[in-house]
Amino acid sequence: MFPEWPLPRNTESQRERSFRPANEFVTYRRRVGVDEQLEGKRRRRVNFHSFRRWFITKAEAADVSETTVASVVGNYRKGMTYGHYSKGPGMDLLWECVETVTRT
Repeated sequence: MFPEWPLPRNTESQRERSFRPANEFVTYRRRVGVDEQLEGKRRRRVNFHSFRRWFITKAEAADVSETTVASVVGNYRKGMTYGHYSKGPGMDLLWECVETVTRT
């Protein structure tokens, strides 16, 4: 989805795959002044997973298939068929999912 970003050195590492988008989100969140934190808690209430939850909820409401949404957000796809044998949907379908959510 982000061809301008370099590939992670370790393609098996989920942390390396999500590190760049998570950091970009923090930068954006700070720039627009969203910084909710509960007293006594270390983590902010608005984080990269807040965006993921919002996106997934919007995609589900737009009736996008769960396996397509999982591919867009980088989640494991369930089952032997999609989770093991498939390399995932094509970029055109992934972009269609993103565009569907941005139109809602």
